[in-house]
Amino acid sequence: MIVKVNRKSKRLTIFLFSLVAVFFIFFFVLNHFQIVKIYKEVTTVNEPNIVLGSHILVSKLKKPQLGNFVIIKHSDTVVGDYEAMFRIMGASQDTIAFKYGMFYRNGENTDQTMSLSHSLLISRSTRDKLKSANVIISEQPKMWTDTFLVQINNQVASNYKLGNQQVLSPPNEPDELIENIYKQRWNKDNFGPLVIPKGKFFVVGDNRDAAYDSRYIGLIDESDIVGTYLWNW
Repeated sequence: MIVKVNRKSKRLTIFLFSLVAVFFIFFFVLNHFQIVKIYKEVTTVNEPNIVLGSHILVSKLKKPQLGNFVIIKHSDTVVGDYEAMFRIMGASQDTIAFKYGMFYRNGENTDQTMSLSHSLLISRSTRDKLKSANVIISEQPKMWTDTFLVQINNQVASNYKLGNQQVLSPPNEPDELIENIYKQRWNKDNFGPLVIPKGKFFVVGDNRDAAYDSRYIGLIDESDIVGTYLWNW
């Protein structure tokens, strides 16, 4: 029995294989010269928007702007050399501040329109309810009590009417790490006001209480940004 191969179908198959091969070669070249790069998120720093285990495509060709996620390179005596992803929340000449856990840029509360995560102190019964709904990012039982410190996104906190249980550092309790960087008696929830100098960025994690960000490591130079977010999956 002789089977006739449809020439159009054969040409289409060859074309698709060629297209895939060209794509992979093109991507290999871009990646080799670090024009684009793929990272894997290994923390919960940017939950709920970039979840643990996500793959992130970034590019050097995209100019970093306010609101963009960026990969930065950094080195300090606490962590050493590392790369991490944060969101740009302040740029040249912006005045930024945290007031009772809310972020302000040039006097405007920008957190009101963002999907973020925070730490809350809740009872065991509430924790069990959230656990069954699979909405807890991370949790830690409090010793000698029947309460849990959990991280959940602000929409979940609103849905369950838990906003008043957010854990905040009071203004009169400076954070030693932050004080060492900025020489001010600030903490993660009460910070600034600070005017961002030219050529600098203030970067913050969307999971506000899990992020070792510009509050702790200082302002970021544009040269320390190795790529700007394009897409994640």
